[in-house]
Amino acid sequence: MQYLVLPINKLKPTAGYKNAQYKSSWGYTHYGVDCVATDRVTELYGLGNGTVAAAGLDGLNGKTTGAGSGCGYVLVVIYKDVYNHNLKKSQDVTVTYMHMEALPKVKVGDKVTTSTLLGYYGNTGANTTGAHLHIQIDTDINNPLYCCGLSAQGHSVLKKGTSDSTVNPTHIFHVGDNQSITTVSSTWYDANEFINIPTAPVEVNTYEVVRKINKYKSAADAKDKVNSRGTFQPGTYYIYNRYPEGYKGMYNITTDTTGNSAGSWINPEENKEKMFDFSSILNFIKALISLFKNK
Repeated sequence: MQYLVLPINKLKPTAGYKNAQYKSSWGYTHYGVDCVATDRVTELYGLGNGTVAAAGLDGLNGKTTGAGSGCGYVLVVIYKDVYNHNLKKSQDVTVTYMHMEALPKVKVGDKVTTSTLLGYYGNTGANTTGAHLHIQIDTDINNPLYCCGLSAQGHSVLKKGTSDSTVNPTHIFHVGDNQSITTVSSTWYDANEFINIPTAPVEVNTYEVVRKINKYKSAADAKDKVNSRGTFQPGTYYIYNRYPEGYKGMYNITTDTTGNSAGSWINPEENKEKMFDFSSILNFIKALISLFKNK
């Protein structure tokens, strides 16, 4: 089971799921959440471990704004075995990102993680009054391109949903490392829905990655200085408490063209040690017993 984190590190909502004010103003139900970054960092990273189902321009004939531009640049990712903290159970979900600034940095079939840069939110598509991310979550993963709230015309990627299988994104989101939510009093969303989003369990992080080893003199000095989600850069890092194996040592981080982080241990026999390696201790004790028996 996985716990999906926020799509924006410093998130501020601007419109809520099925908000009454939104429907009164726009004339139709809002099946997602609109949000922006308080620090103006428009980067969008993966919410967890998922697979890209669609990516491209939703507008017709290359249109990115105005009538016929659909939802602008869009991305659809399927995340499986996702924890819904409202229902207290896991679900498979389709997550649709709308109004991205440009073509997503991932393509159909790509695997994504919380360290994968998906792209940037923007102001593309129709019915948008400023740069923001519209994120919509649906429990139907068999028809990932169908979205509730869309018109039947004017889309080249997404399609009009005919039945409502959406879920409130605030029931799926968890606050990850170095993430925060800012709310204000507003009729456009229920602040409590966002305030009550829980913190992601530690297990959501595959490992703790500290800054480059040459900035610290020892592992002890580096232990508590953890990099934030999505800041992995190529280089050599000291890994402390790599979940769940419990390894520590030198690790080389690389990135591919999609921004996915990958890596390998450096000189594993010299630099990788397993903390609390009970099997080694047990083997040592057995060897001692055997030695005394043979005397």
